[in-house]
Amino acid sequence: MVNCTVCDQNTGKYKCPVCRAQYCSVPCCKKHKEENCKPNQITEKNETVETTTKESQKKPEFVTEDTVPNELLERLRESKKLKEMFKVSDLKKLLNYVDKSDNPYKDVQTAMRDPLFTEFVDECLKIVDPLQNQQDF
Repeated sequence: MVNCTVCDQNTGKYKCPVCRAQYCSVPCCKKHKEENCKPNQITEKNETVETTTKESQKKPEFVTEDTVPNELLERLRESKKLKEMFKVSDLKKLLNYVDKSDNPYKDVQTAMRDPLFTEFVDECLKIVDPLQNQQDF
């Protein structure tokens, strides 16, 4: 568990959408936004890493066969269907649940039982691996 990056007293249950800093409450969130939040800063596990160039943001640190190229990630961001799906609060709850999970593998399996989550995953896969999806049908 990671402590709140603002008060350092409570567990950081929530993550800032801009820099991913963890905080524990609404007052800490407000204080973080007013004083500490920097869009070019990524905070994980109470360690701050400055991203200095766009080049460092483009290249993943560890590339595997499953690494998704940035151009495909951009397509996810631009997808109208995914944007519509994010308007459904239940999907947001499921994604937050998996994101905050201590056992994400198990919790993704659980979330896959929900048709909304499965539809979301299928739509993501259609965008990042369209050839594989055509072969499945």
